[in-house]
Amino acid sequence: MPKEVSKPVTKDIKVIVRAVRETDDLDTPLYAINWFSTKRAWMYSLYLSLAVTQVKTVGAFPVFKAFVGETLEGDPQLAREQLLIVRYPHATAFLTLASKTLFQIISILRINSVKDFTFNFTEKITHEPRPENYKSRHHVVHFFTGTSEAETAYRKLADDEAVKLTYFGRMKAELMAQRGEKSPRGIPYLMNHFAVWEAADADSLKNFLAEPAFVALRATVERNYVATLDRVL
Repeated sequence: MPKEVSKPVTKDIKVIVRAVRETDDLDTPLYAINWFSTKRAWMYSLYLSLAVTQVKTVGAFPVFKAFVGETLEGDPQLAREQLLIVRYPHATAFLTLASKTLFQIISILRINSVKDFTFNFTEKITHEPRPENYKSRHHVVHFFTGTSEAETAYRKLADDEAVKLTYFGRMKAELMAQRGEKSPRGIPYLMNHFAVWEAADADSLKNFLAEPAFVALRATVERNYVATLDRVL
């Protein structure tokens, strides 16, 4: 049975972080993938500026933020406007944050400013430090549903010298909420593998996406989605 940790956040609601596999350790770092669009961009910006301070009180911090550009491959319904990746030291840190009254008040801004919100926790396979010139570099996001075999093949792609695998992770845990005695309900998510690639120029990324090995890999997995990113953090 996969592990889970939980914490009441109100009198009636409990938040649960449930591991995907029995071997997943919820006491080690998790990278939260926030993939969403906004209906009130100014309100979300206000939320984020207030929330970051609270996030840092539990030892967490954002490691990547970008606006999504052009969809290059995949179902347009999987597209969103923004990507935010936040590193939490462990699952309990996230639950502590979710139970803070001030954070809950601030989160009202998020609830009223986003749409098509998806969220899951991933385990880092690869994570490169942010380069000083990150704003001048070109990025693409690629997510998919695949197996451990696809994961192994994916890591071999990182040997390409023209591109760098900025972040690659597998789904580690699902976020759920339970009201009273009702069955827990999971927050929607779209993938079990998530990656961000970067290069010094757009042509390098374009050529990389067209490489036979990468094309073949994408043909073996499900729910492929690839899009350009404008990194801002």
